[in-house]
Amino acid sequence: MTRRRAALPAIAVLSGMLALTACTAPPGAAAPDDSEPPTSPTPSAEPVEAGPEARIPVDCDGLASTAALQLLVGETANPLAPVPAIDRLDPDDAAVTQLGGIDCQWTNGLGASTWTGPDADRQVVILRVLPDGLDGAIEYVDLYQSADPTYGTHVQGPRCMAATDASWTGFCELYGAIGPTWVEFTVHGIVFDGRADPDLLAGFRGVADPMVDALAATEPGPRWTPGESARAGACEDLAPATSVAAITGLAPIGFGESWDGPRVGQYFWAAHETGAMRCSIFFTDRDAGFGEVGVLPGGSWGFDRGEEAWLAGGAEVVQVAGVEPGDALLRCADPAAECTLDVRTGGDWVRVEFPEVPAATVEYLPPNDYSAARDSIVRLAETVVAGLRASDGA
Repeated sequence: MTRRRAALPAIAVLSGMLALTACTAPPGAAAPDDSEPPTSPTPSAEPVEAGPEARIPVDCDGLASTAALQLLVGETANPLAPVPAIDRLDPDDAAVTQLGGIDCQWTNGLGASTWTGPDADRQVVILRVLPDGLDGAIEYVDLYQSADPTYGTHVQGPRCMAATDASWTGFCELYGAIGPTWVEFTVHGIVFDGRADPDLLAGFRGVADPMVDALAATEPGPRWTPGESARAGACEDLAPATSVAAITGLAPIGFGESWDGPRVGQYFWAAHETGAMRCSIFFTDRDAGFGEVGVLPGGSWGFDRGEEAWLAGGAEVVQVAGVEPGDALLRCADPAAECTLDVRTGGDWVRVEFPEVPAATVEYLPPNDYSAARDSIVRLAETVVAGLRASDGA
């Protein structure tokens, strides 16, 4: 299988002008031979794969400004701000981006613990626009039977529910086919400030109306096609549950896709189109789990784009069997934070991830050595990479 090399990190361009110093030939020196052609720069040995770009000529700020969203969600101790693209993408989530979609997110910076849930004042705005899959958008809206004629026949929303007290925040949503695009737009964490549903809806439409107008007028460009890549049929192709249990020491576990509800919406449609997967390590005797594996075939561009930031943030280059040196980056120094290993392999992007080590007060998990499970992340990645290559006949 052809190996695509990663793009090198961007090099900052120095400002200012470079002064050129004229040189005078010494007496008796021969004049330059103008008959020799100039030397051409040596081309790079391998081309750089740029990766997908948005297929519609609008960006996040052009669709929903931070100032307008701040007015909608209300003020907390922390202001709303855009989340950098690479900080909000796992390989499977990046399937929408790989298909030329726009993935936007804003938060007020407050966190969400795996074990205790989000901070009470957390505000999150998510906007995903996919210039494709309108049949999937229609299926989604028809399934939930909440179509609203405001923006078209196959649209759910605009809909809002204001906060009813200080312990319940408000939200707004918009889903469906708008012009040539599939929109999923949600706003969570609207502060309790006395607004009723109609007032909140009017505020939401102040953001959504111009967005809908802009999207209706777009004409999507062609879809980007990745180079050669592997594609697994199921999580079991990557690693059987018995192997995952032996590597991590966790029990009793299964390993596979784990979702509640019907598999409709942008995420599932884009995952099917690209072959993206999210395989969970889940406990078979309770509704809980510990760890996930994400795969995006053809998604090495995601690793390329995140590499510089991960290294600057303290990522460690580690060796993973079957992967070229420098193509595996580990971020796992803090037991109170997520443990993440990103791997670039054969043009694909694989991520193995464990949550923070649970505190002793988290009583709904079975007894296991969760620190040791996190320490197994390299061995688990090696098994997954081998399974991905084998499933594609590499």
